[in-house]
Amino acid sequence: MVSNVYGVFRVNKALFPLMKAQNYGRIVNVSSGIGQLTHMEGGYTGYRLSKTALNALTPILANELQINNILVSSVCPGWVKTDMGGSAALPTP
Repeated sequence: MVSNVYGVFRVNKALFPLMKAQNYGRIVNVSSGIGQLTHMEGGYTGYRLSKTALNALTPILANELQINNILVSSVCPGWVKTDMGGSAALPTP
């Protein structure tokens, strides 16, 4: 939860003044489909909750920062060959 939510928020917050000074910025949060409210099956509870929180944080920040020409979005890279994704995943990080 710390790195997926608080870490993202703290890094974003640290960069806001720089982006606001330029009246321009782009933030892309790396999330996961596992955090969608429509996919609340079992397993990976902590990870799911952290990505669900990140999925909520993204539009909140987008709404707050749009006045400063800062766009905030998120992306889901899909199933990736990592320790969690396993060796059967196709793309590698």
